[in-house]
Amino acid sequence: MRNPRGGLTKLTYNGASEAALLNQAFAARYKNTVFLLQGGYQDGSETGNRGDTYGYGRTRTAKDPASYDQGSFLGKVRHYFAGGHRIGLTGEWFDRNYNERTRTSETTATNVYHTRSENQRSRVSANYDYQASSPTALFSEAHFLAYWQSIQTDTDITNNDPARPTAYVHQHLTLPVESYGVTGSATNNIFTGPLHHALTYGGEVFLTDTYQTQTGQRALSNAYTHDNFSDMPKVHGTDMGAIVQDRIGIGRGEWLHITPGFRFDYFQRDTHNTASYMANAGYAGLPHGAHGSHFSPKILVEARVAKDLILYGQYAEAYRAPSATEEYLNYSTPPVYQVVGNPDLKPESSRGWEVGMKYGNSERGAKLSFYDNHYHNFIDMMGISGCTGYMLCYGYTNLSHVRIYGVEASGNWAFDDHWHIWGSLAYADGRDQDRNFHLSSVAPFRGIIGFGYKTQRWGTDLSGTFASGRDNAKYLTSTGTLTNQWKTPGYVIFDLTGWYSPSFYKPLRIQAGMYNIFDKAYYNAASLPYGQSSSSLSERYYTQPGRSFKVTARIEF
Repeated sequence: MRNPRGGLTKLTYNGASEAALLNQAFAARYKNTVFLLQGGYQDGSETGNRGDTYGYGRTRTAKDPASYDQGSFLGKVRHYFAGGHRIGLTGEWFDRNYNERTRTSETTATNVYHTRSENQRSRVSANYDYQASSPTALFSEAHFLAYWQSIQTDTDITNNDPARPTAYVHQHLTLPVESYGVTGSATNNIFTGPLHHALTYGGEVFLTDTYQTQTGQRALSNAYTHDNFSDMPKVHGTDMGAIVQDRIGIGRGEWLHITPGFRFDYFQRDTHNTASYMANAGYAGLPHGAHGSHFSPKILVEARVAKDLILYGQYAEAYRAPSATEEYLNYSTPPVYQVVGNPDLKPESSRGWEVGMKYGNSERGAKLSFYDNHYHNFIDMMGISGCTGYMLCYGYTNLSHVRIYGVEASGNWAFDDHWHIWGSLAYADGRDQDRNFHLSSVAPFRGIIGFGYKTQRWGTDLSGTFASGRDNAKYLTSTGTLTNQWKTPGYVIFDLTGWYSPSFYKPLRIQAGMYNIFDKAYYNAASLPYGQSSSSLSERYYTQPGRSFKVTARIEF
């Protein structure tokens, strides 16, 4: 490191949410110790859409007015020892407050409905890393990480109508999730005749505590509306995993690699009564816990058939345990949404193939892959039948047999020092094979293509993003029937970006962009909600932002 100290300042204006952002980073080195401090703050409003109907109620298509502020901090210390050893300590903090006048939930001209949400995350981790000076050393590398993390979501809802004092409601919901765990791995190099084995083994264990509480008050109480209780028991989760794999190098220059391996997973969810959960009017006893385990084998074959061309194929199995909130959390915020957990959720398992190729590098390259995955007990969201009084009602279910297959491709080419092009595409088809319907959770075809020109002092890029429409997706409801998901048309949008670094002050770089140049009204199909009912908002409420501008000034020192 030539300069033992350095920093980066970045100022951004994002027109899509009328937000101002400041990010600052400092790095320093003292002998064998490296320090990094990074902080950020932003302040803005709601992210706009192409809705043009204002007022109140569910016919509103313009976004609900809101303001937000967000802060973050990251601190790292790394100390290097002789022989390839390193220890480190990292601290992270994030906080986002979002305050919204939820006009879509208001029912009269005098009604005032406010929603405030706060998301906080804190994390502290310590790590040890070892890297041998020789890549063929018997003990080539090792990694160990221990961490503690706290994530908390707080939501405040106030519904007030001066013309109807009896309608007053205030709710405060909090959902803290605390986890701590360790993860580690090591790699040994073993040579057996012409074969080079890179044997990697490792594991992870993490424990999680999840619970939820609701407090508040209302002008009138009745048998169907309650406050000061919990919507779920306290859930203690244990997750463990272990991996072993052997990357075998074969042939001259190890042009061929074969990597067999397996992973073992185990999970357990233990439920515990709390006084606030037992105070829930719908309390019907403590729901049962859950546990499970699974062996997941894999084999990967990679062949460098030319200098810059690698062909590969892989068979792999995977396993996913349901989360505590997917299983046990039941809550509602009328008239907005209702969520229903499913304690009978089964863990999801899958097996799949992938074949592909990788060519070139960051200047000139291409990637292509085909995959075909088959899932058993696929965890998906479902709509709740008989949803009245809510805009959205959804829960979770297992789909016995699901197939998701598709293709992904990307490429980039720099013709010379100035001109370059790039592009990518992704196509996936997801289908429930028992009921023969397309999954709403799988996005339709999407691609992007762009070209640009650059010099040492400035550059510009023009890109076009295109996506196909979706008119055949469905989702399952709690009664076992199928409901059509909202249909979305295809779209093409264009973005123009550029940058400039003045010769009179080289540390400064200015970036600017105009996004959705032609102000196209379009939808991100994957972001449309599940479980819509006759009370749902208009589809146009979910349109993406129209034309917007973004400017960033970046200074390195």
